[in-house]
Amino acid sequence: MSVEGVSWRLFEDRIRDFLAARGEDGYLHAASGTASGRRATRTTTVTRHTSNCCEFFLVAEGRARLETPAETFELTPGKLLLVDPGVEHEELPASPDDSYLAFCFMAQGTTADLFQALYLPHTRDNVLNSHLRLVGSEPVEEAARLVGVELAHRRAGWVEAVGHLVQYLGLLLQRRVASGSFEYASRTMSTNLNLNLNHPLEAALFYCAANIHRAIRLADVAAAVGYSPSYLSRTFSQSFGISFSEHLRALRLGVAESLLSRSGLPVQEIARRVGYQYPWHFTRAFTQAMGMSPREYRRAHAAG
Repeated sequence: MSVEGVSWRLFEDRIRDFLAARGEDGYLHAASGTASGRRATRTTTVTRHTSNCCEFFLVAEGRARLETPAETFELTPGKLLLVDPGVEHEELPASPDDSYLAFCFMAQGTTADLFQALYLPHTRDNVLNSHLRLVGSEPVEEAARLVGVELAHRRAGWVEAVGHLVQYLGLLLQRRVASGSFEYASRTMSTNLNLNLNHPLEAALFYCAANIHRAIRLADVAAAVGYSPSYLSRTFSQSFGISFSEHLRALRLGVAESLLSRSGLPVQEIARRVGYQYPWHFTRAFTQAMGMSPREYRRAHAAG
C-alpha cells in the first residue's frame, strides 16, 4: 500500500467531533480586544504564539486549557473554541497530571491546516503532533471569520447561525478529504518524538499512544492505517523486532512507570490512564515486567 491516504484516516474522527451539534455553552471565543473571563497566569514558553488567521480548538479526550493574555479557557470534550487572528495564546494541560488529545483547525484563505496534538504527562516524549493540509477553492477563512462575528455579537439566533457555519466548514473538510484534496507535512510539527504519520507503521504508533487509555485491538489499528490485521502484525514485527502486543504492553507500562515515579496519582488512576480496566490486572502485568509491584516501584524511586 502507498503511504498516500494514511495520515488523513487519523483525522476522520476529529472532523466528526468538529461537526457535533452544540448548544450555547458549547461555543467559546477568544476575541481580539476583549478582557472577559478569568485572568490567565502568564508564562513564557516556546509554544505561546500569535497567529494571523482564525484557529478552532477542541479536545477529543481528557482536559486542556488555552491561555490568552486576558483569559483562560477550559477545554473538555464537546467544547469548541475559536481564537481570533492576532490573539496570543498557548495550549496547556488542565493540570500537570492531565493527558489530552486535541484538534486544531487553522483557516487561512482557502487553505485548512489540521493538527492533532497528544499530550502525555510525565513522559520523556510528552507531545506528539500530526498535521494535514487540505487545499481547495472555497473561502474557509471567510466562513471562520463569520463564526467570530456571530460569537462576538451573540444576536438572536446566533447559536443556530454558528452551528450552520461550523457544519459548512466541517463538510468542506470532509469533502476535501474524500476527494484527496490534501497535502502532507514532510514530517510532524515541532515535537519531542518526530513521527512521520504519512507512513503506516508510524501512524500505527501514534494511534496506540493516542488511545492508550482504552482497549486497543489490532484490527482497529489496522483499519486506521489501511492495512489488514495480518499484514500489520507481520510488518510491525519485522520492522521493530517485537510483536504488536509486546509494543502495546511496553507502551502502557512505560507510561505507567513515568506516572508512578513523577506524579502522585493513585495506582488505580494510573491503571485506568494506561488502559487497564482492572487495577489487579495492571498490578500483575507491572510486577511481571518490572520485578516489583507498582507501589514498591514508587517507594524505591522515592527512596532513590
